[in-house]
Parts: sequence; structure tokens; C-alpha cells
Amino acid sequence: MKSCLLCFLITASTIVSAQLNHKQVAHFSDSMVQYGISYPMIPGALLSVVSSDSIYLSRGYGYSNYEDKTIKTNNETLFQLGSIGKLLTAIAVLQQVEMESLDLDKNVNQFLPNWKIENPYDRVLTIADLLTHSAGFSEHIIGYLARSEHEIDPISIHLKDHMPRLFQPPGRTINYSNYGYALAGHLVELSSGLPFDTYVSQRIFDSISMVNSTYYLPDNYRDLPNYARGYEWRDTFEEVISYPRHAIPAGSILSTSDDMALLMQSMLRKDQSLLSEGSYNEILNQQFSNDSVLAGYTYGMEVQTFNGYPAVAKAGQVPGFISVLILFPGDDLGIFLSVNTETDNFLEEFFEAFKERFFPVQNVELGEKLENDVSEYAGHYGNQRTNHESIEELFILYQGQFQFHASSNNTLLAYHNGSWQEYVMVARDRFQNISNPDQFVVFKKDKQGKVNSMLRSVHVGGIQVPSSYERLGWFERPRFMNDEYPILLLVLIFYPLLLPAWLILRFVRRKKPQLLIKTKIQPHYHIAALLFFALFCWNIFGFFVPLLQAKEQLLFGLNPSLLSIRYVNWVMAISAVVLLILSIILWYRKDGNWLIRIFYSAYSLVATSHILMLHRWHFLNIDY
Repeated sequence: MKSCLLCFLITASTIVSAQLNHKQVAHFSDSMVQYGISYPMIPGALLSVVSSDSIYLSRGYGYSNYEDKTIKTNNETLFQLGSIGKLLTAIAVLQQVEMESLDLDKNVNQFLPNWKIENPYDRVLTIADLLTHSAGFSEHIIGYLARSEHEIDPISIHLKDHMPRLFQPPGRTINYSNYGYALAGHLVELSSGLPFDTYVSQRIFDSISMVNSTYYLPDNYRDLPNYARGYEWRDTFEEVISYPRHAIPAGSILSTSDDMALLMQSMLRKDQSLLSEGSYNEILNQQFSNDSVLAGYTYGMEVQTFNGYPAVAKAGQVPGFISVLILFPGDDLGIFLSVNTETDNFLEEFFEAFKERFFPVQNVELGEKLENDVSEYAGHYGNQRTNHESIEELFILYQGQFQFHASSNNTLLAYHNGSWQEYVMVARDRFQNISNPDQFVVFKKDKQGKVNSMLRSVHVGGIQVPSSYERLGWFERPRFMNDEYPILLLVLIFYPLLLPAWLILRFVRRKKPQLLIKTKIQPHYHIAALLFFALFCWNIFGFFVPLLQAKEQLLFGLNPSLLSIRYVNWVMAISAVVLLILSIILWYRKDGNWLIRIFYSAYSLVATSHILMLHRWHFLNIDY
């Protein structure tokens, strides 16, 4: 598909250039979106291409209601833009900084009158940390959505009750945080005296005539023709129902192609009705990165490179929608593209083709290969963007896991973005992508010199998002959890299968007391083992199965009945300790034969390992 798409798009324009000609970009983008609609890769789209003083393109494509194919998308159709709203939050914060109501470098707790962020570290948490996603917050998604508009909590209440804790010192690494931006928006509320959505409407939307943009998602939006429906691809486009969010400043904006064209123009010409030139420079230039060779964050946007050519962008993804706003300040060009499907295949293709068309020449050289042994870097790494203190950490493991293999050529291999990528060591702990030299990965080591983390950029919809990873232990690998650990649990399942034989043997022994006497152990050993098995089954079928069945419902919160299961888990933990003690007694007294003792000990050890796994993934003291 990619090769066909590239051929189509390259031949659609007759002039190949390494410069960004605005009309060519508009023609190219329009051709691509029309191709994506006709394929079909996307049900509908919004597209804007602008300079600081001209709108070259602003229109809608396809359908906002794909099932009926009756409502076509136009330049006044509202799409949900997700985290693109973080750019507006950054603008609002910088406006308050200019008014000296907030200070980027001051302790956040100075601005919170009724509650505080618990910070056990020496480094204070600043507003600048919030805007660059370097605060060090855990992230959680359970309870992130509301079922209806009237159930949305005020930001002050929601954050006080749900603000995640810091899992590392502020300013160490980038870990994308919705709640960090929600807190930044709350600070705007406190400093301005206005609700956040009202503030943005009055101080940003009204200032640059964004007349259709809103944070309001009505419960009956599916009955309103100007609201696009979101979709996911499952052999065809299937609708995804949308719900409002509590953490509004993190990205709940709905907007149109015309309004986003106006926002991009304001950014490119540095419209003084919004911000001073100095504040614009803080939005358009990098403020923090994980490493000098890695792109990082401005205040509100992600730094990009296209074969070494710079840009800044903000991507947004919510169920049913994915969007990108990208600015090339040096070329006075802005592009906004939003599609109403949550899969990012089309946007990946768009920007790959865009790079091939307008930046065909690599502007980054591949560094000289070091012949150091790379095997110490091979392994599994998990994205640190998770809740490090709740059951969500296990869920994110399967979504954010990344694996490096050491090759025979002394390079690292990793499968991502649809193909195998090869990385060569160009400096100690730094690797460069051979095929895409502007992509790097950087490894970090602990005080003992062991690799414990990895830093790179994740590609979402063709846009680079800086991310941090921690090295996973052998028992934290998804393969272990899926394939290897269940084999151990077979020992638990095998025990009840012995119950009929045990009962028959007890019955037979009434007439033949000496039958298999060397295998005899006291009934309380069996009772303890069967009690643990019963609790284990209750844990699986009373908690894990309902938890998996809940799926999207977890976004609204954890069912209270599931929370109560943690008490059963603690009883099961006590039962495992009893089993271990009994297995020691079994060997001490030499009850039963050696085969019985080995099996009982193995059973006890597996039971204990299960408790340890529950503890590792926070299922003993369930919280969120």
C-alpha cells in the first residue's frame, strides 16, 4: 500500500523540490486526502494549509456519518482534536505568566491554596515541568471519562481526588502527562478567576475569531449534523461512541478546519493579541529534551525533524479521532489534518509521503560506528507513561513494550512502525537508525553501570513524540506473562484433579489401612491446598475475568465490587504463607513419600509466586 500511495502522490505533483512551496503543499495534501477517502483509509477528514497571511486550503472531506453516508464533512464540521488542546492550555498559561499571575519557575504548590502536590524529592515541581511533560507524574486512565456532560467534575475537585503521584524527581525525563496539563489549566483558573473553558473562549477563541471551537460535547452529539462521529477499523469502519472528559485542559477541544487555520496563522505571525513575541518563541522552540540528540518539547508542542529539517507539531488522539497540527516557522507554513478514525495508518502514510516529496535529501549524516559490544542493551523496555502504583501498570505493559535484539553485525534490531529497524552505536549509550539517521535511541545506566532505561521518540500519526522507557525484568516481559507464567499455574490446577483419588484412597483404607501408607499425609495439608485453589479460582473468575470484560468501562472508573476483591486477595496471600509453612513441616516430619513432598512444595512455591505477581502488579491493595 505504501509504495502505491507514494507513487500516486509523487506523480500528482510535477515539481519535486526540497523547499516548502505553499501551493504545492496544498495541492499535495489535497490529493493525498482525496486518495485516503477513496481507498478508503479514512471515513472523513479536515485539512488546512496556511501561511501567516494566506489560507491556501481549508475544507472537509468524506463523511462525518459514515454509516448513512448522508452527512458530508465540511469546513464547519466539528472534529474532536484531543491533545491538540494542550497547545491552547500552554497559551493560556503563558498569558497568565505575562500578566505576572503565574511564574514558570516557581513551585506549583505556591499556587494551590486548598491542596498540594505531594513531592518527596529535593527538586521542586514547576509550571515549566508541567508544560514540557517532565514533571514525573504517574499517569492513569481509570476514571478519566464521564458518562455524560452533567457528570463532569470541576477540575479542582477531580484533580484533588485523582491527581497521580510523582514517581520520579521533576525535570529528569519526559513522561507524557494528561494530568500535568490538567493541573496547568487549573492554575489558569486559579490565577484568572474563570473556569478554564470560559477563559479559553474569552481570551483565545474570541481574540482570533475561532467562532466554532468549543470544549462542549453534548450528550446528543450523534443527532447533530455538525458533529463528526468517530470510527475504528474492523474490516469496515465501526462507530466509536464519544464521552466527555474530566481533565478538560489536557485535550477536550472540538474545532473546525477554518478555526484551526486561524490558530495556525496566529502562531506563524505571532499575533500580539494572544501573546508577546517572547512567549511565542517559547512555544516554537525546544525547552526540554531527554538528551541532546533527541527532539523534545517546547511549551505545548513536540519538536520534529524531517530528514533533519526542523518543525514543531502537536498530535492528538482520542477514541475515534486522530489529528495533527504542524508548523514550519522558517517556511511560514502550517498544516492541520484531522481524521475521524483512531487508527493512524493514513497519517503515517501522509507524513512519510510528505517527507519523500518535500524533504527527499537527508540532512543528517550517519555517525561512525563504534565496535563496542551491544549485547548489554538488548532486552525488553516498558513505557514509563503509566500509573506506577495501580493495576493499570500491567495493562500499559502490553501497549508500550519495546524490544531490542543484538544482531550478528553488532547492531541493535527493533521492530516498529511496520518494519525492522537497525540501530548502530555512534557514541557510548547512543544509537542511530541506519535507515532514518534523524532517529536516535539513548540508553541510561544505574550507579552499578547496568542499563536500566531507554529514551526515544514514538511515532503517532507520523509525528514524533518523545518517550521514556524502563528496562523490564524477565518476569515483567509480556511473553512471560502470556506464555510462560501460565505453565507454572498448571501445578495449581493439577492439585484438585488428585482430590477424587485421595477420597477413594481414604475410603479403601477403611478396609486396608496399610494401603499406600507411605503416601499418607494429614488431611489439613490437603485442606490448605484446596482452600488456596478455591481462592485462586475466585481471583481469576471473580476479578480478572470481570476486569477484562469491563474493557472501556474502566475509563469511567473501577466497579466498587471489583475493589472489594482485594480482601479476598489478602486472604489468599495468607493462605500461601500457610502452605509454605506446611511444606517445611512436611519435610521436617517426613510425612508422605518424597514424590508427595516435592509436589506439595512445588505447589506452595507456585502459590507464593502468584501472590508475588499480584503484589508486583498492585492487585493486592487495589487502588486507582
